[in-house]
Amino acid sequence: MALISSANNTFLYNKVVSNNMPLPIRSKSQFPRFFRNFLLSSFYHQNIICQSSPSVRSSYSTKPIPQNSQLPSCNNLDLKSNSKHDSPSLTHIDPDSGGASMVNISTKHSTYRTATAFGKIHIGRQAFELVRTNTMKKGDVLTTAQIAGIMAAKQTGNIIPLCHPILLSHVSVELELDEGDNYAVKIISKVECEGKTGVEMEALTAVSVTALTIFDMCKSVGKEMIIEDLKVMEKTGGKSGTWKFPTKEQKRSDNNN
Repeated sequence: MALISSANNTFLYNKVVSNNMPLPIRSKSQFPRFFRNFLLSSFYHQNIICQSSPSVRSSYSTKPIPQNSQLPSCNNLDLKSNSKHDSPSLTHIDPDSGGASMVNISTKHSTYRTATAFGKIHIGRQAFELVRTNTMKKGDVLTTAQIAGIMAAKQTGNIIPLCHPILLSHVSVELELDEGDNYAVKIISKVECEGKTGVEMEALTAVSVTALTIFDMCKSVGKEMIIEDLKVMEKTGGKSGTWKFPTKEQKRSDNNN
C-alpha cells in the first residue's frame, strides 16, 4: 500500500481507487508531483522486497546470453541428401529451417486407404482371470477398452500435433485373450477412409489407447503390466500402395543381402 503526499493532502492511494473517490489534485502543478510520489514509493517497496528475499532475487537472471553460445537447435541437422539417389526424408521437418511442418496435402487426390495396427499388453495371471470371467470391479474391461480405442482413433488429429484431421469411414478394434503368451491381451485395429493421407496413426492410436484403458482398469489388481509390440501390420492405398510388415524370413533375407 503506497502512501501518497501532495501539498495539502495525505491519503492512501488504494483507498481512493477502491472507493472510486476523485483524486485531490487542485492544480496542474500538483499532477506531476502526485505520480512522481507514487512511482518513487512503488520503486522503494519493490527494492525492499527484492533485497530482503533471496528467493525473489534468484528467480531472475540478469546475466546476458553470450553472443557465441551454442543453444540446442534443429538447424544443425543435415536433412538434405548428398547421394545420387535421394534417401528417405522426414516429411514433417522443414529441410531449410529444421522446424516442424505440417505436410501440405492440398494437391493430393483422395484414394481408398486402410491401415492395420497391432499391439498387446501382458496383465498377469490374476487380472487375466478377472478379465476372462468379466468380474473386474470397474466393469467389462474388453468392451470398455474397445470403445476407448475406437473413440481415440477419431481424435488422432487432436492428439498428434502434425496429423491431419481425417474423415474416417470405419474403425474396428478386436481383442483376443492369450493365456499362453504370458497372459496377454492382443489388440488389432483396422481403420479405413477415403482421403488424401494415410490412416496409420489412427490405427496405432486406437491400439495404444485400448491397451492403456486395459491398464487403467486392471491396475488395482497389479501394476506389473507391460505394453509392447506396437506396430503397423499393413497399409494400403496412396502413392506408395500396399505395404506389409516384413516377416522374420524376409528380415533374414534382407540382412543376408
